[in-house]
Amino acid sequence: MRAELIAKKYNASIFLVFMFASFSFGEMYRHIIVLMALVGIFMLFRKRWLMFSGYRAHILLILFACLWIPMVISLFDSHYLYNSGRATLRYLIYLLSGLAIITLTDGKDMFKPVLYGCSAVMLFWAVDGLIQLVFGSNILGYPYSGTRLSGMFYPSLRVGVVLSMLSPIYFETIRYLSQKYKWAWLLLLPFFLVVIYSGSRSAWMLFTISVLLYLYYWYRIASNVNLMRIFKIGATLSIVTVVLFTQVDWLGQRLGDVSGLFSGKGEGALHATSLRTPLWKTAIKMSKDNWINGVGPRSYKLAYDNYSDPTDSYWYGKNSGHPHFFILEISSETGIVGIIGYVIFLVIIGNRLRNMISARNLVEAPWLMAVLIVAFPLGSTHGFYVHFSSGLMWYLIIISLSTRYLDKNKQEPSY
Repeated sequence: MRAELIAKKYNASIFLVFMFASFSFGEMYRHIIVLMALVGIFMLFRKRWLMFSGYRAHILLILFACLWIPMVISLFDSHYLYNSGRATLRYLIYLLSGLAIITLTDGKDMFKPVLYGCSAVMLFWAVDGLIQLVFGSNILGYPYSGTRLSGMFYPSLRVGVVLSMLSPIYFETIRYLSQKYKWAWLLLLPFFLVVIYSGSRSAWMLFTISVLLYLYYWYRIASNVNLMRIFKIGATLSIVTVVLFTQVDWLGQRLGDVSGLFSGKGEGALHATSLRTPLWKTAIKMSKDNWINGVGPRSYKLAYDNYSDPTDSYWYGKNSGHPHFFILEISSETGIVGIIGYVIFLVIIGNRLRNMISARNLVEAPWLMAVLIVAFPLGSTHGFYVHFSSGLMWYLIIISLSTRYLDKNKQEPSY
């Protein structure tokens, strides 16, 4: 009976945490988003404009319009209308699923359950990655390549990038836990080790940005900061980092490859960027030739050969995927219109985060910080308009608009 009562009380929270965990199980997250979009369509027929009432739905609509309207505008002279049209139409599932979730979770107090639940999932991903590192395979038998961890995301090597992008949520959980358990900061170690051993330079960059952003947030909200504790945490992580990069050869090599960017030699830069410089050059040329509204969403790879150098032996005639830079992908596929919408999107998120911090309404803060990291202009591992990046970013936005305290007299925990 008690289990039934708990399940009934936290059913919405359990679903959202399960949805979060599904991002590590192949395409499961996509199926859940589509399912919620179908629920949204059904609710539109039943509730009609009720779903669009309320400021949370309005914020979702405004944010969605910033990215979707440029996609629609790009269709007017898209080089590959079928491909772009399908991507633009498919993008609507994020709006529909978001409206459904916000409506269904209205009036539910989900802040702590969802925050702690998602952080527990991230801790599980980190521990599973360490199991893969130590024993050669993770709990599901996914093998370790010998250099880079994949963990629950096998065969994709995105575990480090995902943890880095979501780290503000994890940091916030540790902040709350450390008020009661002084040892809670030790939970950073497995998380940190997996980010390092993922071998992804993008993950290292995003993790550094996440740490700096969270430290700024911590500084703004703290009534008193334990500088000695911060020093101990920083010193511990710094020592671990130095040891790993000096004692693990392939990690040192991955870091050393970055020097190729400053070598002034084309081959060095090409190797340091994992063969991405031709992708960037082509994206820039594509953007210049289609500067108003681009070649169309998800059409970069189709238009690549028309704009690339035929001597490009690395990507010419192959599946180039995406430019591996959000800002270049947006400019090449949706042009200056897309860039304007993207900038407005980031400004709205950043301004909302700033206002939340100033008002000490910290419920949405960790999710909004994670959105800024996921949508960071120099993001390079995943395409901006692909399912994984889009799904993860809109999930975070939806959660930020859904989680809340019900008791208005309940004060936010202070640190």
